[in-house]
Amino acid sequence: MKLLIYSFNCILGEYGPFDVMKMDCEGCEYDAISESNHINQFRQILIEYHNGRRFLPGLLKENGFNVRSTRFSGKVGYIYAKRTERE
Repeated sequence: MKLLIYSFNCILGEYGPFDVMKMDCEGCEYDAISESNHINQFRQILIEYHNGRRFLPGLLKENGFNVRSTRFSGKVGYIYAKRTERE
């Protein structure tokens, strides 16, 4: 059986822009976001983070998002980012 695998950047580049992204990928959110040059295609982003927030709030703020976060268990929580105006 052959399985096609697409990167996050490939999907965003091919099908974007989008209004909303919800991400819950059990720890790989850091790699997916840091390697993406397409996060500006979203108006809103909701990320369930694992192992702490790390650099995600700063990266989102640098890209024009207002950021709120809520921790609900140890190092797990949500980041909600909203762009006030689309660039």
